[in-house]
Amino acid sequence: MGDGKREYADIQNEYLDHMIRLAFDLDDLDKTWQILKDTGYDFSEPDEETLQRIWQNAQAKMDRYEAAKNRRERRKSFRRGISQALRIAACLLLALSLSVPVVLAVSPDFRSRVIKLLASFDRENEVAHFEFSEKPEESFAVPGDWIGE
Repeated sequence: MGDGKREYADIQNEYLDHMIRLAFDLDDLDKTWQILKDTGYDFSEPDEETLQRIWQNAQAKMDRYEAAKNRRERRKSFRRGISQALRIAACLLLALSLSVPVVLAVSPDFRSRVIKLLASFDRENEVAHFEFSEKPEESFAVPGDWIGE
């Protein structure tokens, strides 16, 4: 603990600082009050009509504030809805892109059309020729006695 005289001196200095600040604040208040008096404004109690007008202005300001707040909330929920709709659309597109090849591979009609595109059938010799590539350099050699089975 410190010296008792030192603590007392610190308290006295703090007290004097507060008193000086209060004196300056009081002087500023007097000057402000004098300026307001010089304007000629009547500082008497406002009448009922003035109070009603002040109340209506405050209500209008609150209504505008609430309307702006509601608009912000609607925009935020609209953006959230769009975000969710885009996510759902992306999931549906992914599911569709994954399921279409499976559905087409299972379809006998589609398989027969693909075979017709890739294969040529020689009915006389009962031989089928498959061409998977249009580029001859990418094809591979097939034994001559192979009949396509």
